[in-house]
Amino acid sequence: MFRWPLMLALLSLPAVADPQGFSSDGRYWVTTETLSGTLGQVDENTGAQEGPFWSASLAVVNDLLTGKAERYALSLKGDDKKATAKAQDAVKGLPDAAAYEGWKKEHPLTLHLSRTSPDGKRTAEISVKPSDEVSWKQGTFTFERMFSDDGCRSLLTFSVVTDGKAQPVQTWWGEGPSAGMLSGTVKPAWSPDGRRVAWVIHRNMGMVRDTAMDLVKLSATSGPRVEVLADKSIAEQAVPKVTEALGLKGTFVANVGPAKKARDASVVYAAKGFEAQAKELAALVPGGATVEPLTWKTESELVIAAGRSVLKP
Repeated sequence: MFRWPLMLALLSLPAVADPQGFSSDGRYWVTTETLSGTLGQVDENTGAQEGPFWSASLAVVNDLLTGKAERYALSLKGDDKKATAKAQDAVKGLPDAAAYEGWKKEHPLTLHLSRTSPDGKRTAEISVKPSDEVSWKQGTFTFERMFSDDGCRSLLTFSVVTDGKAQPVQTWWGEGPSAGMLSGTVKPAWSPDGRRVAWVIHRNMGMVRDTAMDLVKLSATSGPRVEVLADKSIAEQAVPKVTEALGLKGTFVANVGPAKKARDASVVYAAKGFEAQAKELAALVPGGATVEPLTWKTESELVIAAGRSVLKP
């Protein structure tokens, strides 16, 4: 079963997740995450879990060229033998901590959490609609919107400012928990060369059963936003081929998702004013692609609908 690449799609991590940084060449983005649970019952009133507890700590290495993710099992624990067995089952077949340390020696990591890029030439900005309550405090953007009839559904737009000009590079639709307001934090993490940004998002928990959410949205720092859509029948093979082909030429794919229909030939849909970039992009798509106007509402300027032609030798 195909799972959309973690670094390209909305990266939804468990409640405990920590960024580790980019590799020195900017190709890899790494986080650690903790999986956990209990073997007991869940209280129907509070949602609290009871019984023997287990947890497993993982490192997740996201290849930004291919869109694939590799997981490493760092540690595990359980309150009793059954809980420990559950933790072992959660990481079964994964390379261990020694393998991860070996990988890091070959790919040193840098975590540059800042509003400003490493070279000081770019800054990060965030806007929220319909509310615009965003502040920058102690190295973190904070956002907050009070409860509303629409579930506090808000669009967060992440932009990079270069030479005084702001360019939107990524978005996230935030939705509040079932009770309470939509609030949280965003920390920009820059690649060493300043060409990519990881927007590390934490949505605060609500009440009772409303859990917090941690996720990451990745983006380039310039150029139009590129999205790849593929039918589930070809997605596992087609998406990595397209993202890698574009990545080798310096084009970063911001998001991927399912296509509404299967198709034989690929198409690049271009927003008005981006026709020239679409033609350049079409030439990079494996198997080639035609260019058509982008006629539906989306946060990307260029959308690639991958066809079966991508898979041809």
